[in-house]
Amino acid sequence: MPRSKSFSLDTALDTLTELFMERGYAALSIGDIGAAIRVSRSTIYGTFGTKAELFATLLDRYGPVRAPGVRELRDASSPRTALARVFEPESDDSAAPRCLVLDTIVKMPDSSPAVARLVEAAVGDLQECFGAAIERGQAAGEIAPGVDPAQGAAALLGLYLGRYVLIHSGAAGESVLAAVARQAQALVPPPA
Repeated sequence: MPRSKSFSLDTALDTLTELFMERGYAALSIGDIGAAIRVSRSTIYGTFGTKAELFATLLDRYGPVRAPGVRELRDASSPRTALARVFEPESDDSAAPRCLVLDTIVKMPDSSPAVARLVEAAVGDLQECFGAAIERGQAAGEIAPGVDPAQGAAALLGLYLGRYVLIHSGAAGESVLAAVARQAQALVPPPA
């Protein structure tokens, strides 16, 4: 009789998301993954498949809308205000925001092409989320109609990724983060 899996899938996925954010895709072996959730290598392969398949599951589960500040964009009653909040400087500098997708980008130089494709798709979803917020803001009369949603989303994505890298490299002072927040607001001005 096969042994039943003695772990909670949700708990395991939460633990593995944290592990991948902390150490990065390239630094982890299947043995590391099994040790983190206290299961055998065969259970990892039987439950999740390869490391790349596991990572795809984590990215799909995590999704770009769980990135810091972004999850509120989808249902915000005021899309312009929600966009501004995404870029607000954190009040507690010791608790830099974490994101599986963005942590993978920062630690990605050694990642496989398959992981690079997954991250590229997740970043594309993030950009689409910004674009949809701009469109909803325009429909609500909060964002000037002259803002091109695709170009605005691409610019916001660049600011978002740059802000994240600055925060995690320790190079982002309060004035830098405030400047990024002002620039983000300038990209989505209210109607004249």
